[in-house]
Amino acid sequence: MTRRRKSALARLRNRVAVAGYTMVEVMMAVAVLAVGLLGVAAMQTGTVGGNIQAQETTMATSLARLWIERLRRDGASWVVPGVPGAGAIPGQINGTRYLQLVAAAPAWAVPPNGAALTGAGTDPYTRHTVETAAFDHFGRDVLTTHADRRYCTQVRVAWVYPGTAVRADVRVFWHKRLRAENAGDVSPARVACNTAAANAALNVASSNAAGRGQMMRHLSAVYLSTVIRYTPLRF
Repeated sequence: MTRRRKSALARLRNRVAVAGYTMVEVMMAVAVLAVGLLGVAAMQTGTVGGNIQAQETTMATSLARLWIERLRRDGASWVVPGVPGAGAIPGQINGTRYLQLVAAAPAWAVPPNGAALTGAGTDPYTRHTVETAAFDHFGRDVLTTHADRRYCTQVRVAWVYPGTAVRADVRVFWHKRLRAENAGDVSPARVACNTAAANAALNVASSNAAGRGQMMRHLSAVYLSTVIRYTPLRF
């Protein structure tokens, strides 16, 4: 083997020993990795948002069921059938706490404060002393004007069989976002549980395309219904 050939083989061995990735290859690998990480981050964001929405919907459904039970319990004191007239008769529907909202042309309304809550004042999980139409993030009763209110309740009571049975609808709504994106959007700062604005916002959201768009962006609601019949006295 000549000296020149030995020298060429030595140079080749040196090049192989120091071989590596070029800058272009490194940049391409980093770009592919970045795209993958962005996809994972977006998926994680969507998963977290979905979990939050599911938790809110579950809580609102539980609160709507709670109010259905409150209305049924209220119906236990309705023991005298008949459509109330000017003079109230004890035991008629207008003597109840919540079902007295019944009307021939029913409209959504915020139910009045109700019975005292068990453990109020001593139970750390009780925020208020009576049943209310508003709840905090954990589903505890709070005043409808309380800063921690998260869920709001409205009821609508209509006759099914005048004098003997009513249909009670419960609507629990909450805000999905903390601010309005566009002019005219419904925002929590301008809608409260116990104002006409809340009724108008939800009724508009249910009746036209523009309102439904607002509801999809900012408001969510759960609806439940039940039929309540007067409880005849038995001796």
